[in-house]
Order: sequence, then C-alpha cells, then structure tokens
Amino acid sequence: MNELVKEAHIGAKRARLLEKLGIVSKKTLLLYLPFRYENRREQKSLFEVAENEALLFKGTIRAVQKGHLKARAIVKINLLSLSDQREQLVCIWFWKTLPHYLSVGQKLAVYGTARLYKGKWTMWQPEVEPFEEEKELLASLHLCRIVPIYSTTSGLSQKVLREIIQEQLQKINPESTDPYSIPEELKLPTLSFAIHKVHFPDFLDQTQQCRERIAYHEFFVEQLRMAYRKLARSKIKIQRPPKRLSLCPAFLASLPFVPTSAQRKAFSEIDQDLEAPTPMNRLLMGDVGSGKTLVAIYAALKTVERGQDVLFMSPTGALASQHFLTLKNWLHSMSIPIYYVGKESRQKTDLDVSYKDNLPQFEKDRSLASLPGKVFVGTHALLFRSFDPQSLGLIIIDEQHKFGVEQRSSLAKKGIYPDILTMTATPIPRTLALSLYGDLDFSILDALPSNRGKIITKTRSSDALPKIWEFIKDQLRQGAQAYVVYPTIHESKEYVGQSLEKGFEELKKLFPDFPLGMVHGEMDPSEREPVFESFRKNKIALLAATSIIEVGIDVPNARIMLVMGADRFGLAQLHQMRGRIGRGPAVSYCILIADNPTPESRRRLKILEHSRDGFEIAKEDMKLRGMGEFFGSLQSGKSSYLTADPIVQENLLLLARQQALKILSEDPDLLVNVKLRKYINEENLDLLET
Repeated sequence: MNELVKEAHIGAKRARLLEKLGIVSKKTLLLYLPFRYENRREQKSLFEVAENEALLFKGTIRAVQKGHLKARAIVKINLLSLSDQREQLVCIWFWKTLPHYLSVGQKLAVYGTARLYKGKWTMWQPEVEPFEEEKELLASLHLCRIVPIYSTTSGLSQKVLREIIQEQLQKINPESTDPYSIPEELKLPTLSFAIHKVHFPDFLDQTQQCRERIAYHEFFVEQLRMAYRKLARSKIKIQRPPKRLSLCPAFLASLPFVPTSAQRKAFSEIDQDLEAPTPMNRLLMGDVGSGKTLVAIYAALKTVERGQDVLFMSPTGALASQHFLTLKNWLHSMSIPIYYVGKESRQKTDLDVSYKDNLPQFEKDRSLASLPGKVFVGTHALLFRSFDPQSLGLIIIDEQHKFGVEQRSSLAKKGIYPDILTMTATPIPRTLALSLYGDLDFSILDALPSNRGKIITKTRSSDALPKIWEFIKDQLRQGAQAYVVYPTIHESKEYVGQSLEKGFEELKKLFPDFPLGMVHGEMDPSEREPVFESFRKNKIALLAATSIIEVGIDVPNARIMLVMGADRFGLAQLHQMRGRIGRGPAVSYCILIADNPTPESRRRLKILEHSRDGFEIAKEDMKLRGMGEFFGSLQSGKSSYLTADPIVQENLLLLARQQALKILSEDPDLLVNVKLRKYINEENLDLLET
C-alpha cells in the first residue's frame, strides 16, 4: 500500500507516478535525493551571456502573443529587463492556454538556456515565477536559489516534485536534536537539518556533509537492528543433547586431500558454536571452489552425531538434487540416512511417513539411542513440510541471503532454535558483508585447495571458433571433459547468436566421435540428473548447457569452459561458471566468445581475464553496476539503504557500527536510549521521526 495516497496535494494519480520512482512512503520521499543542483541565484547581463548559457532573468512583460510554430500552439512574451530597462528577452512555451499571470506589465523571473533565435535572445520553455516585490522570490523553491534537480518520470514535473518534498519537510523541525550522538570527528550536522538542506541547501558545499549525515543514519539504524537481534539471540539458551557417536574424525581421515587452513579454521569456529549454549548463526563466505560444501558437511556431521536432524536447503530444486548426490557420494560409508525431498523425489508429500519404513536395514538393528540424526535435502519447502520439530538441530542454507525473519519466527513460536549456517554463492567484500549480515558471525574461506590447477581465461570472437573446436577435440582426446554454455535455450529475436538447441545440433556434427550431453532449466529433473551423473562419471565428454551449471557441479576432470555470447552474462555469473573448471591439478581453459561487445561488457571480460579472485571480482562488479543493481542481483532482493553506499562510505559504516555496539554494550535493553527502540521495532518507521 502506497501510504502517500492519503497525503494532501498528492492523491492517487501522483502517488502512482511517485511509485515509478520507488517512492512509496514518507521515508522514501524524503530520501529521494537530487542527482544535481543548479545555482539559479545570480543574474547576468544579456550583453555578457554566451550562446546556450543558463541564466536567471527578471523583467516586465512588454508584449504577450499566442500563435503556432510548426503546427504546435505556443505562447510568446517579450520581457524588458528590470535592471537596466534596455535588455530584452523573448520567452516561448508550448502551451495551448494562456496562464492568467502572463499579462502586460506583470513582473516575471525566468530561468533557462539563452539562445539567439532570429537575431534575438530567446529562452524556450524556461521555468517562470510571477512576483510583485523582490522579497517574494526569496520563498521560491524554483528560482533565485540553489535548486535541486531530481530524476523524474513523465507526468511528474520537477516543480511538482519539489513542492511535494517541501510539503513533507515542513513537518520536520530543522532544529530537532538527534536521538543519539555521533562521533565528533565527523563534524556532521543533525539529521533533521541535513534532510532539509540536502534538498534545499543555502550553498553547494553544504550538500556533501548532509548526504554523509543521512548515510550515517542509515548505517547506524541498520547496524543497531542487527546488533540488537544478535544480542537478543545470545540470550536464548538451548539444551544440547549428548554426543551419541563419533563421525567427524573418520570422515576427515577418509578425504583424499588435506583441508585448507581456512577450512580447518572454519571447523574450529563451528566446533565452538556447536558447544555453546546459544544457537549458532554463522555465515560461511568463500570464493568459487574454496570448499564451502566440505565445511557444511562437517557441521552436518557434528549435528547428526548428537542424533539431531539437518535441513540442507537450496534455492532451486536443481541445485538441491545436486547437493543430495554430493552428500550421498561423500557420506555413503558413514551410515547416515540422507533423504531428498522435492517434486521429483519419490517421497513427494511429507516427511513424517513411517520411520521404520524409511530406515536403511543397518539402522533397524541398532538401538534408537545410538542412531545418528537424519539429513534432509531440498528447497525452502522443507520448512513447511511435516517433520518432527523436536529433532531439528541444524539448518544449512545454500544461498547468499539471511535466513528469513518469517521462517525463524515460525520456528521460535514452536520453541525451536536451530543452529543456522548460511553459505554465500557470491564472495563479497567484508565491509559489504558487515552491512548485509552484521547480525551473523563470519567464517571466511580465502584460500583454494592446494590441488587446484591454473585457469587460463581468454576472450575471442566467433571467427576463432574453428581453431577453438580443434583445440577442444585435442583436449578431449587427452581425456579431458568440456562445457559449452549458451545464453538461451531457444532461438530468440533479442539474441542474434546461437541458442542451446541449435548449438547442440552443430556440436553433434563437430564432435561425432565423442559422447555429448545437454542440460537446461526446462528439462524435468528426472531427465537432467542422469545427464549430470553421466558427465560426473566421464561417460559424457562434452556437456552443452545453459547457465544452470554455474553452481553445484563438481567434476575435477572438466578442464574446458567455452561460453558463447559471454557478453550477455554478468561478471559474477561468468566467474561462477568458470568455477566449474580448475577443480583438478591440470591446467584448465576458459574461453569467452563475444562478438561486438559493448564497452562495459569488454571491461567485464577484461576483469575475468586478469583475475581469479572472487572477492576482487565482486568489488569490480559493484563498481561497474552500482550498488543498487548489485544489491538487486542478490537473492534477498536489495539493499535496505536508500542513499548509503557501504563500499564507497566504508569509514562511515564502520563508525556507525562501532557506535551501535557501544550503545548496546552500555544499554542492552535500550532502557536509557528509549527513543532508539522505535528503530528496532518498526522496520518501516519514518526515518526522521525523533
């Protein structure tokens, strides 16, 4: 519901136009900041003005004329300068009706770009304001001041938008004090003053400090909320069941490799969490191929050792089914019951079917007290299925947004506080992680396993494809496997390149001596999974696919990644797809085909050619796309910030976090700082209520 509909001078029609700009509340209206300003205070003589120069002109109307110009109705006036009674300016508007204030003798102030037209200085469509006394112009929002310029939409003029914003500003006392102190070294104004002056400044240099003050407030409120939630969770006490059996030592000993130092550190952090009397809430960040799944399995084993169940949730059924196969493969010798629950599984409807019927034979011969917990793999639908909530010990979330407040609340109402481990699909810089996940503890996997080979990345045009096909054939003859990725499944008017369907037909002609496979998102999982399994077992040498393969596929023998139409993919997505190769010790090759890429696409591809560091690539991605688009690509939706930028304003974020933590350390229940409680309890609270 757009709360602005009920506001005076807005109404339903204007509210719909504002909604197109993302303005749906008083808060989003007041934080819809100008993208630039115009200094409309200084007058300049027409004898000094240059062609196409913007200026303020005050004069008296000498003549008014209605007419037509190229079949369009116009209103034309002649203004005589008030300053010297000699300079004359012609103003023309494409208006059908004559405004009442345009009459001979009326004083006008106009602002616009002056051009010579038929030998006379002329302004087309200038902003205009009638007046009698000069002091009347001092109250103008549009002339004789520094004027804000906003991004707007058809049907909503700059003038109307300024007036709507000013009306809301009048409800805020610019001299109000802040409900919290800010670091003195910042030398920032109060929030209420800042919100006034960021829209209508007294001088241009004032705006930067005002923007920083508003950004600081956004950071502070978000960090306060997250720190308060974290503090509240630390007060929750749980009774952990005793350990029933030991699984982790044997599992780690069975690995054909040694875990990295970063993985071992994460194991230790998880050990501490799972021994603590409060629920774990940890974010596992790591680059592509850094071994997040191994850490997740370690946490799962630690939980099932106590006889508790684990939910391993993925955002899509395709990824969930791939995780299920990975877990079955890694844990096949551990005697742990693992169930896949989804539309394509045989166990379609619920989880509370007869326990004995679902137990493997080895379990039926053991006492209940010695049985391990169970692992359920699926999508978020797992939370809404029928299962025994008392046995739930751990939720693993394979995606990059926080475990939803709604889901956590539904479990809390049942008195269930499981441990939660969230894994990121995209590595993000630490400052941004603090901004998004400040209420979580972090484990960072910043090292790749030592057995990973080099990846050579090159960009080529489709003219090079004949040589590339020969190169791939040579690699396949040596026993390697390859991916060929296409942007679309079917032919499309929007994409002139080859689709997966057509490309696969061509591949069958190009590679008649090699077994091929094809997968895409429209395939039923019962068709898709056998193809993936054949590729894992090296029964398929070349796999043609869409971007469905960007996560969850682990085939160490795959050493070639050819991406058709690479300029159609985002930087993070290309990095994820490249992460499907280089998982073994041999050298791998990523070839990006791009014909006529845009300058921005070319920059993306260059970054990939020169870097394999996912954290560095994420930073560059944010620079290229901007914070808004980058946040929007995260599965959680978008940033809660309207003006703040946690990367550019890193120092502000860290200071705001420090201040929020200090306040809560001294006043954990906000009994002293009572005014701050509203920020905790009301997510959509008007930012400037104090």
